[in-house]
Amino acid sequence: MTAGANSHTSSTPSKPYDHHPSLPPPSSPALEACLSRILLIRLRHDIARLYSGHLVRVCEDVLPILMVDIVALSSPGWLAANARQSEELKAFLRSCIAMDLRQVGERVGTKSLIWSYTAVRDFAVARNIPLCPRSGIHSYSLVPHTNKLKAHLQTLEALPPPTFYKPHTMGRLLPNFDVIEKHCEARVRRMIFACRKDEGVYPSAYECTSDDEEEGEEKEEKEERRRLLPPAWRDWKVKIKIGYDMLVTALWETANEFNPAGFGAGLTDRLTTSWCDCGCSWDWLGEIAEKMFHKDIDSRPNRTGKEREWDGRGSGVPGWNTESESDVWEFDLDFKQSHGDENGREDAEESFYTTGELVRLRYVQAERAKEKGNTLFKRGCYKEAIDCYEEAQGHEPGIPYYQLNIAAAHLKLQNWINAEEACTRSLGQHLTGKGFWRRSKARQGLGKREEAIQDLREMLKLRADDADAAAELLKLKDESRNDRRLSPSSRENEAWQTRSCGSSSSSAPSPTTSTSRLNTSLTKTGPSISDDLPFDLHDVDFTRIKIGSIKRTWRALDNNQEETFSYPVWDSHDVSLA
Repeated sequence: MTAGANSHTSSTPSKPYDHHPSLPPPSSPALEACLSRILLIRLRHDIARLYSGHLVRVCEDVLPILMVDIVALSSPGWLAANARQSEELKAFLRSCIAMDLRQVGERVGTKSLIWSYTAVRDFAVARNIPLCPRSGIHSYSLVPHTNKLKAHLQTLEALPPPTFYKPHTMGRLLPNFDVIEKHCEARVRRMIFACRKDEGVYPSAYECTSDDEEEGEEKEEKEERRRLLPPAWRDWKVKIKIGYDMLVTALWETANEFNPAGFGAGLTDRLTTSWCDCGCSWDWLGEIAEKMFHKDIDSRPNRTGKEREWDGRGSGVPGWNTESESDVWEFDLDFKQSHGDENGREDAEESFYTTGELVRLRYVQAERAKEKGNTLFKRGCYKEAIDCYEEAQGHEPGIPYYQLNIAAAHLKLQNWINAEEACTRSLGQHLTGKGFWRRSKARQGLGKREEAIQDLREMLKLRADDADAAAELLKLKDESRNDRRLSPSSRENEAWQTRSCGSSSSSAPSPTTSTSRLNTSLTKTGPSISDDLPFDLHDVDFTRIKIGSIKRTWRALDNNQEETFSYPVWDSHDVSLA
């Protein structure tokens, strides 16, 4: 979305200028700054809310299928034991989330701007501000109400930062447990039948393990069935339910490594640096949003009161009669739209494709540039690799990992400032151990030892068992301790402590003892999650499993050649033994 055909740059003077009597008066820079900030904050909260709704549906529809594939290679207790600790599983979840969030502009941006415009429109109607039939609210008509809008902005800014969470209006999760239960029942049936076959017994009662028939069995028969099952498959119903809860928790924990405010870079730029303070940006938005408002009203004219909360913020609230909010990530982006520049000219090539095709093309072009950069990086051509990684980032600013590639190349060239900036940009979208590690290296190069230590601590919060990070942190803390000991003030303080406490060597721990204690505190991860489980775990519950995305091959739209790339999506995964 651009600021319109008559958009000015942000450097346009905001002082009053002469107007023709037929032209509307100018807006106020303070009002325009307030309006653009309102749109931006609501956009970030809309991203968090809408994507949280999508993750709820992932929990209900996708995770049970993923569980079936995992249990088929391991056991019912694998997820209970490993879901929150498996880096393989979390890497798959991260890749799917990142692929979803790169589409924020197409899936959330327009809706959020129209919803926010509608809220301001309701504000104007309640205060009898005249509306233009074509453009809705002109921003100059809101100038007398700037202070009230600023008060609303202060309310928005006082909200907690947007995060991904399960919306309370969605009720409890209703997973498709039939999928996993039928799979496990079939496995149990086959195992019991195989045991009975070895014993020469073929009673039909052992060929079914459904809930209804279990309730009618005698206690002795149940114990017999339990005896016939391998230890890892006993109490399998309890195990898969706990495993599902662990998998859901792992999904939300992984999602909250991402920052909703770090996505939608194009819209963020247009609502900040490209937003014009003369009022034309808002007026252009009004021309589009007013049409959409009337289209919605005409399609459902009989709604009253809270039923008109069509923007989704009231969806699911009892007594409001509002419809459930749609999952915007389920829609196919199979529509065409104008891709014009600021002067209204369309790119003939881009306007030929649907939005979905352009989203895919954008990713393919970015991955193509990244792969070229990786090849150059391996050859030691770091400057050329940076150019390729920056090209990839230009195609896909919503994917944070290209910035980490840029940082890695800058570290090789000892461009510490550039490496630190690239890592900071990546961490602004997604908190990763690799991002903190590389920024720590860059900050060490810049002499920022305390900041480097803090980065390593943040990394160990994400990956507590990383031995390299623990060793690096110990080294930096020892260096910092030695520097303090060598300073004049530290020597004076040490001498004073010696006089006060005596010369006993037992009162001051040796550096070796101190380092040993720190090493113990870093490597101690606390009680294992498995310690709290209501069942015993077995070797098969710790089977090493690989979970990845299936590579896809398509014919590229820009060069008509077939290319194969990893394209993470929720319903397409490959589970195999490591």
